[in-house]
Amino acid sequence: MRAGWVLGVVAVLGSEARAEERATTITVGGLGVMQEGPDSESIIDTASGMRVTLAWEDAPLPYPDRRGYNVGVALVPELIAGGLIHDDRAEALIGAGLRAELRISQREGGLLRINCKSAIYVAARGMVIGENRDVLTEVVFGDYIYLGSPLRLGFEVGVTKRHVDQMDLDPTGMMVGFYLGWAPR
Repeated sequence: MRAGWVLGVVAVLGSEARAEERATTITVGGLGVMQEGPDSESIIDTASGMRVTLAWEDAPLPYPDRRGYNVGVALVPELIAGGLIHDDRAEALIGAGLRAELRISQREGGLLRINCKSAIYVAARGMVIGENRDVLTEVVFGDYIYLGSPLRLGFEVGVTKRHVDQMDLDPTGMMVGFYLGWAPR
């Protein structure tokens, strides 16, 4: 029920976006999660996994006409699918999120006078995970840099919270992820 509500909110916010001006971006990445264990015997539960994310983004900012920066902001809806592998089990996950980006395009910037396009972002996500369909929420800080026109390399780090319906367990943890993305245009 909670996951359906989260997906509905993201769908409404995403529909506010100018869909005809956006392109679907695909990212594939690996992640590691470390959180409180499910019982008193295991203090820390670690997992690693993979994720595929579909996001609907505006085109990257153009380079300025002369040396300098272009800066913009954007709200980006996301759909997420993936899985986590623990020591004793594997779990699938699916969910949605919303990313708030500060987008930057620079011409001849910095000490080395390089041209670069990148974004710094904060994202909030809600997912359903495992056979009990627990709700997993996360808030992450991330950054990506374009390697070429359609390719990007990124990382994110954040806090996760798994909402378990058993007893009073709601393990909190942290996640770190790296990904490669592209926007077929």
